[in-house]
Amino acid sequence: MRPRAWLLLIAVLVAACGGTASSSPGPTIVPGPTPTPSGGATFDEGQLRLVVMDRLGERWYCDPDEYPIAHGSELERALARWDEVVAEGVVYRAVAARLGINTSGPITDAQKQSIYHLWKAAISIPMDPVGNGQYRFDYTAMPLAGTDLGTRTTGLIDATGAISIEQQAPTPQPPCPICLSRGTRIDTPTGPIAV
Repeated sequence: MRPRAWLLLIAVLVAACGGTASSSPGPTIVPGPTPTPSGGATFDEGQLRLVVMDRLGERWYCDPDEYPIAHGSELERALARWDEVVAEGVVYRAVAARLGINTSGPITDAQKQSIYHLWKAAISIPMDPVGNGQYRFDYTAMPLAGTDLGTRTTGLIDATGAISIEQQAPTPQPPCPICLSRGTRIDTPTGPIAV
């Protein structure tokens, strides 16, 4: 194995264990995808969201179908929110392409649910354009097997999919808001009270 490949492997293993990606000062660079034969492969914002998810692990977020209040089945929500999904053009197209779903013809309810499932995770990623085709992201990945803590990563991703990690640290579950029914008793510093 070449020295650069060893360094990349070590950085990935350290990141997977919840530590920082590198002990050296400055950001850690995660290379982007191999360019297509024509060279200069670039990605739109929707595709870049999927690249972040691919590189950093399964998204850990407050699922809008569960928080602040649980809704019906995911299929029901997919059908109810379908116009919103399609309106998010670049993310919708990137997700459908990732799933191998042709959006130029009829789309089945099962395909809509598959698109919706990945779409809602992808759009939950805060990504802010910072110029020169770069986006600043803030991403929390699910815990690895046998652990309670996920990994929160902040950094930059450019149009080629190259990620520059600025900060990476273990993090607890996101603080997802919930709605309680009237009369539910909750503990407070002065004792239980009814909502």
